[in-house]
Amino acid sequence: MEIKTLKSLTKKNSKAGVLAELKTLGFSVVDGVYIAPVDLPDLAGVYNWLIKNIPPPWIVRSSFENEDSNRGSFAGCFNTVYPVWDECNFGKAVHSVLEIPEKAFIYGGIKGIVPGQGAVIVQSYIDFAVKGVAFYDCRNGDFSQSTGKNDSVTSGTGGETDNLYHEKIHGLCVDVSSVLEYRTLDLEFGIDNTGRIYILQVRELQDILPYFMNDGEWRLDKKYNPLEISPFHASLIRLMNNMGFHGVSVWKNHIYVPGKSSSFENSDIKHLTQDIDNVVHPVQLFEFCRFAIDYLSRSNSGSVKYGGNIISWKLKEISRELNTQDEEVIVRNFVESEESLLPFTWDVASPVLRDFPDKIKEFCSFVNYNEPSIFPENEKDDVSFAREMYKVRHSILERGKDLSSRGLIDNIEDIFRVPWETAFSPIFEPYLKKIIQIKSSENDVSASIPVLFENGRAFYNSFQFNDLQCSGKTVVPGKATGVLKFYLPGHNSWVGNIVAAEDFTPQDIISLAGCAGLLIKSGTLHSHGAILARELGIPAMHLDFESSGITEGRLYCLDAGAGKLYSLEQG
Repeated sequence: MEIKTLKSLTKKNSKAGVLAELKTLGFSVVDGVYIAPVDLPDLAGVYNWLIKNIPPPWIVRSSFENEDSNRGSFAGCFNTVYPVWDECNFGKAVHSVLEIPEKAFIYGGIKGIVPGQGAVIVQSYIDFAVKGVAFYDCRNGDFSQSTGKNDSVTSGTGGETDNLYHEKIHGLCVDVSSVLEYRTLDLEFGIDNTGRIYILQVRELQDILPYFMNDGEWRLDKKYNPLEISPFHASLIRLMNNMGFHGVSVWKNHIYVPGKSSSFENSDIKHLTQDIDNVVHPVQLFEFCRFAIDYLSRSNSGSVKYGGNIISWKLKEISRELNTQDEEVIVRNFVESEESLLPFTWDVASPVLRDFPDKIKEFCSFVNYNEPSIFPENEKDDVSFAREMYKVRHSILERGKDLSSRGLIDNIEDIFRVPWETAFSPIFEPYLKKIIQIKSSENDVSASIPVLFENGRAFYNSFQFNDLQCSGKTVVPGKATGVLKFYLPGHNSWVGNIVAAEDFTPQDIISLAGCAGLLIKSGTLHSHGAILARELGIPAMHLDFESSGITEGRLYCLDAGAGKLYSLEQG
């Protein structure tokens, strides 16, 4: 057995090879080893070597022959497992990262390549304060195709950080792009508690990820990618193109523009608003309004402490109220009433917000929340991009017209800390859920539960109302108790068009697409599964599976339209 450290690895054209090259050149790469295919059958021997040389916990990554190579990216196709502490879980982790899912074969077939031999990277696991992904664009490149999806690393996790890292991350992207001769980068990174930035993974932006093209345009070409572009990335691409930005870094609560080498201050926001008359489409304007508020709050506090959903609700409320009340009064009331929640004041926000009322009113009149076809066929070409976003969103959510609103959370205090990326997914929110009263046959008490409707009729496919029981006190907005029970034939099964699973990983995106909901046994609603579900506008529920096969648990549902919190909670 010959286990090679990353620094001694000579195989360049692979994920492990790229990390090895960067480590050799002096970049901060987490220490680790490359387990070649020939050594993988002897996992016990590998484990014993690791225990002696690299103390656990570890993070286990795949490194297939053609993964992240110059032939293809296979981005988002393979698992990464962490933290791994013992021999049993090490074996499971290796088998998990070497598993080739169907989407990898689909992608490989389109590209004319196969993943190749599977190897494994084992690195020390670091509980980073911040981790995320940077998209870097040379802007001089000649791009002809762009499309894609990557949900596994865009969420960001961990604590808060300062704007001072923006320049460092930009510089890191420039240096890595130069030494690897990549015109575009997808660079996953982590920042530890000392402020040191580590490179976790690097790939060239290829057809499975969005490009930020030098002519400010993008298009979706399914010949090169069987997966729909994610609503999150689509929204970012649209925002960047509309604003003239040419790159973006996603991490924690930050959006970073590589074109800027310093922190984004209030003066920058004011400068951007000078061009607001050029942003004539209300959809663009509404996106930018949320974008500006995000930057305002970050400029004053160092981070966005509260997620984008509260902003989204309040802006919708503003858009409705502006039709009948004084504009400045409404905007001022919005800011001042939320001073305890939002880390900025009226004096800071007003230079931006007062530029938007007329456009917000346009947005309000433009989007009809009660009609499924908000983009008639005879609409002008200037909304073609918005129509495309609408199609993309609803191609994934075939029956999503009456889905529960996004933003399900597992703790009532987390209502203002919903992951920030929800603020940048397309503004076409799922249609408001309808609340019905179900009367329990056991104790004749009722509870309000969210039910999906289609053409006025409730549906769960084969999941009928007589399979559902609600017991406890009547559920009321804001504060409620009750128990929602699902009768499942097994823990890993379909309940109508709701996915029930022991656990959920980013690689399960295909099974999630088109579903009406997600039940997760392990993990939390901050897990990848829940993040993906929210991104797709799908309700995510973290429930406890009991041995009896009855699922019970606490469910908080967010009605974004009404700005109300509904909960089903064990009494």
